Amino acid sequence: GIQLPWDPPKDVHREDVLEAVRHWFPDYTLMTQFWFSDILHLNATKGFNYYLRLDTDSMLHSGFPVDPFQVMIRKRFAYGYYTVHTDDALVTVGLIDFVESFVNDFKGRSKATLNKLELPPPEIRKDYRPPMMYTNFELLNMRRFRRDPLLKE
Repeated sequence: GIQLPWDPPKDVHREDVLEAVRHWFPDYTLMTQFWFSDILHLNATKGFNYYLRLDTDSMLHSGFPVDPFQVMIRKRFAYGYYTVHTDDALVTVGLIDFVESFVNDFKGRSKATLNKLELPPPEIRKDYRPPMMYTNFELLNMRRFRRDPLLKE
């Protein structure tokens, strides 16, 4: 899988956080790792270009008015989602700094500025509730997310 360089706030020990997550949310941790990375590298999905994720607590009440895969292909989208919410500041400590660092590391190769990515200034990040894609329903271009430089082992 992919390992992200994440450091908790200075007053929190990384080992304590990881142990708490493993103890209290082992299934959730496995699930997020699966959808974040593992699905891209399974033998069963190697021939797939896209996947449509619909979680077990989600449902469709009618058919799609258009083929979502054809829309993704025609518009050359890498990721499709249903809606955006905000996440709790407590569980996203350091996320904006990580995103900013990632974008800066890939400047010139990233489309972040073309996509009008606006990050909040450092002085308000502590209590900032970042936008969060509702991933219980998503479409993903697997070929795009398998490419370097997105993957770092």
